[in-house]
Amino acid sequence: MDIRRLVPTRTGAVVGAAALLATFGGVGGAVAARLVTSADIKNETIQQEDIHRGGVASAEVENKSLQARDLSSGAQARIKLSPVPAGKTIRGVVGADFHNTAASGTADYGIDVSLPMPARNGLGDADVEVNVEGWTDGGDQTAPTSGDTGDTACTGTPANPTAPAGMVCIYVAGADNAANVVGYSVMPGTGESRYGFKLKWDIPDGEGDTFVDATWAYTAP
Repeated sequence: MDIRRLVPTRTGAVVGAAALLATFGGVGGAVAARLVTSADIKNETIQQEDIHRGGVASAEVENKSLQARDLSSGAQARIKLSPVPAGKTIRGVVGADFHNTAASGTADYGIDVSLPMPARNGLGDADVEVNVEGWTDGGDQTAPTSGDTGDTACTGTPANPTAPAGMVCIYVAGADNAANVVGYSVMPGTGESRYGFKLKWDIPDGEGDTFVDATWAYTAP
């Protein structure tokens, strides 16, 4: 459209152009809103002053759509320092593979695991249990044995790890030459920690490979 044909004077042309922008601006804004997505916005670039008060509420946010990367580094740090919410279960994996070079004598191995966020209760030796019933033989492997006496409390599986409230349950999926697989506190003696746990096992007498692959679950009381 040639505005000059509609309005012969320069002043009229300016006013006419402004009118057209006002007329079509709403449509253009609506189209732009549909074209701008999360992929077009750099993480952590939107500031508080960019958002009208009350412009974004819970109704505008899709449930379970926000990710940790969408939050500022400060907010992420605060979440990591918060304990696991009551009744919630977190899960992870644990394992290690070693080669025992001792020609004789029993060797033992262990690995510490850090929880992604603090447990709601302190984890002592009695709160970390190992279940080996879900072990699968990968071929000419020896079945692991559990050194925990309370592993009957852990009734899940490696594929679906579960845990009673206040406990960490470790489910061995694969292992070889691993005996007396036990869960411990990372603190000595009767100490407890909210930040992680330890997995330990023995290798039978003699040189050879040893490994344990497992999943774990913790439920906050």
